Amino acid sequence: MTHYPKSIHALLDAVALAKRDPSIKFRVPGDWTIDGHAVLTMWNRGITAKCNRGLPTSSDERYLNLKLDARTINDYYGHRIRHTGSLGLLRDIRMQRKYPHINNQPRDN
Repeated sequence: MTHYPKSIHALLDAVALAKRDPSIKFRVPGDWTIDGHAVLTMWNRGITAKCNRGLPTSSDERYLNLKLDARTINDYYGHRIRHTGSLGLLRDIRMQRKYPHINNQPRDN
């Protein structure tokens, strides 16, 4: 049996049908068909791409800066570790704006 998904609702139904029966065939534009396994593969790739959009890759310098900033913020809030008298602890400019009290910790008198 061949199905024709033509809307988002129909696409979600096609994904549900493919999960139940991976051997089901779906009609796509161009008069050819794909099986349920291919529908699920495309669905998962699309969801993954949508979730990862805008995130830096693990080798990116921005990712490494965010990782170090997250550790510093976690130390400050979670473990009460302070770096008294330190200036410019955070590397990412957005984190510096969001947490200025962590970025610049004045010396206690």
